[in-house]
Amino acid sequence: MDNIVTGLYVGKKDPVFTETSSFQPKNVVIIRVKIVDSSGNAVEGASVTITITNPNGDIVTLTSTTDNQGIAEFSYRLNPKTPLGIYTINVTDVSLTGYTYDPNANVVSTLDFNVN
Repeated sequence: MDNIVTGLYVGKKDPVFTETSSFQPKNVVIIRVKIVDSSGNAVEGASVTITITNPNGDIVTLTSTTDNQGIAEFSYRLNPKTPLGIYTINVTDVSLTGYTYDPNANVVSTLDFNVN
């Protein structure tokens, strides 16, 4: 795995992804995880599973599939009563026929974001 970023889509007609790690209740947090092979090439079609742990310790599990750029995109909607504080994203699994996932080879496998 190469990187994890969080952000928002900004704009209504042609929304643009904007990286940020700070969110407010009611936002939709966009999480992008880039998967590459041992040579650094994007891996298309991989199933990526993440967990998101909120400040209260509650855990949500999400799964997405990588596109031709190796990016799996997840949407996580914050409701009006979302707990404020630090949330932690962990990549827990990556799978694709013909590949073996080695979590020790990850450049990064966890990321925090803040809801305030």
